[in-house]
Amino acid sequence: MQAAPAVEGMYIHGLLHRVEGDLNNTRAWYADVCSTDVFTSHWGPVPEDPNTESAAGKVEFKDGKYYNEAGGKAPPQPGARVFLNRLEVLQRSGKGDREALERQSRDELDALVKYCVDKFGTEKVLDARDAFVKNSDEINSMSEDMVSGKGGYRKF
Repeated sequence: MQAAPAVEGMYIHGLLHRVEGDLNNTRAWYADVCSTDVFTSHWGPVPEDPNTESAAGKVEFKDGKYYNEAGGKAPPQPGARVFLNRLEVLQRSGKGDREALERQSRDELDALVKYCVDKFGTEKVLDARDAFVKNSDEINSMSEDMVSGKGGYRKF
């Protein structure tokens, strides 16, 4: 559930990295799903010209991916980048409006749940084997390398 077309799972994966405090990993996963309906339902569409500077900093589109000034992947939506930047400031220095960030986090979770309920419904699924997306051979090889330690940490 970590590869397209399972974009809802990819978004959740990024969100869970955010919960654990790994914000660069979150940025990368958010960048991977930035143009999908599940992500844009909360954060809005990808800007027409993401190669601009805003309060969220610069983002550049190259080779089909979005990168921030530090060279890491990042979503092009300014609201998502500002949110993650503010979380990072709070995490590193303790400065920021914790309650406002918690509300914004809850709003994102609520939007994700609403999107999934609208798309998938709420009926009990007794056998979900047909819903799973099978990874490509390349993804399986990368996963095996990471689990065995052969490939090191995931590269973005």
